[in-house]
Amino acid sequence: MIIEALKLSNWLSYPTYWDSEGQKQPPCLNFDQESVYLIFGKNGAGKSSIMDAILFALFGDYSRSMDRQEIRQSSAIRTGEKTAFVELTFALNSTRHRVFRNVAAKFSSARYDYWDVHKEQWVVEASQVKDVNAKLSALLGMDRDLFCGTVVLEQGKTGHFMELKPKDQTEHVKNLLGLDIYSKYHEKAKELANSRKRSAKKCE
Repeated sequence: MIIEALKLSNWLSYPTYWDSEGQKQPPCLNFDQESVYLIFGKNGAGKSSIMDAILFALFGDYSRSMDRQEIRQSSAIRTGEKTAFVELTFALNSTRHRVFRNVAAKFSSARYDYWDVHKEQWVVEASQVKDVNAKLSALLGMDRDLFCGTVVLEQGKTGHFMELKPKDQTEHVKNLLGLDIYSKYHEKAKELANSRKRSAKKCE
């Protein structure tokens, strides 16, 4: 996955608008000009807010805690505001994707689009939070926990993988690389072999 742009409005420390050359626009961070980006700044400048926004856009949950600490979505809204907005554009599998999420004190909404190269326009594929979550999880091939454990590591817990039990480490890597499909094939092969053996005995 290659992130192209992240647009924020009232998200945590980010305001509704930035004054860009005399025009008020929602804060937008573009990552499509270079292959590597470094985000740095003073404490409270909004570095973590960027990672939280990406996580929220992809999974509808911005907690990076590996123990699935539940946090209220409304706590992501900038103090004094009523709603927050996140828009993430990224490329994956030779296709551009875009996800929108709005959050308020008592509700949230989401939408997922993909870029149709033939029509040269964005096409809406999912517009319900549940459908958007399912689509993105399938698209990325991982859930929030796996993403947090391999892509966005919580501060102070970069050694999480090393602390896992050997069995859990194996499962972690299998899920990351998609190797669990071979385990399923192995089980099906065993079932088929056992079925053939039973059929062969009946013919004796």
